[in-house]
Amino acid sequence: MNAMRRRAIAPAFLLIAAGLSCDVQSQRPASTVATPGQPRPGVTSVSGLSAEMLANVEASYVPVYSHVYTADTAQALNLAATLFARNTDATTSVILTRVSYVGSDGKTLQEFLKSPLRIAPLASMDFFIKESDVTGGASPSFLVEYVREGPASEPIVESVMVGTAGTQGISFTCSGRRIAPRKP
Repeated sequence: MNAMRRRAIAPAFLLIAAGLSCDVQSQRPASTVATPGQPRPGVTSVSGLSAEMLANVEASYVPVYSHVYTADTAQALNLAATLFARNTDATTSVILTRVSYVGSDGKTLQEFLKSPLRIAPLASMDFFIKESDVTGGASPSFLVEYVREGPASEPIVESVMVGTAGTQGISFTCSGRRIAPRKP
């Protein structure tokens, strides 16, 4: 009888332990979860850039996909998109001067910055487009303009698209390409 009781209790303890260990999100400190588009440690607002700095603005074009077509019926699967701007230099900051979300038709849909943002060495910043936002058409883009605060390595600017339907999911990335900045 005692052996039967132990056999019944052991699985119950395992289930309780497994259930407690699966709740990883609530164990993570709240400070590690950042709201996309909002400054965080390593990112600060900047007021007023010198004419010399503005003369050295560089730009990246980053493809984004708001949906992809699946199956023989070309059914659209909506995708959420996140733009990441990563300062790859270990000693010099990068200042984002403009982050624009541009539709497939070439028209600006959203400007993300109210003021320039300084990204500290090796820090990053991200901006999010909801899965339900299809205003940009199938192939919108981000235009990111930035200036380096001295000799520095080029930042990495890329997008990550993620979508799910039922038990299926898709994710992929697109790298930014350096282009000529827009004229003010």
